[in-house]
Amino acid sequence: MNLKYLSNLGISNSRKYLLFPTILSMYLGEKVLDIGCAEGHLVELIADNEKVDHCVGIDKSPQLIEKANIRRRNLPEKKKRKLEYNVMDCLRLKIDNQSYNTIIMAHVLCMLKNEYL
Repeated sequence: MNLKYLSNLGISNSRKYLLFPTILSMYLGEKVLDIGCAEGHLVELIADNEKVDHCVGIDKSPQLIEKANIRRRNLPEKKKRKLEYNVMDCLRLKIDNQSYNTIIMAHVLCMLKNEYL
């Protein structure tokens, strides 16, 4: 389901972002990886799902990951323990000996140069 489709249904921009976790909840597993997490807004919403034990957000921007970690510090302890943020380029992804039930790449493909697509 894309954002243009949601716009055609009359759903506003602010509400679209809140729909992602609802739509994803059907597919979420215990461990979630969000590639290109930016400031961690989506990861935080996903962490509210009871099926999710651990969420890892990665982004290549140290500034965005720092903002995500600042946001994380102000969350309740239970939610804080579920979240982890790391600076990492998705083109050089290193997830040694880790597996994820769900991997999300919202708004990442549009940022890649054509030679990587």
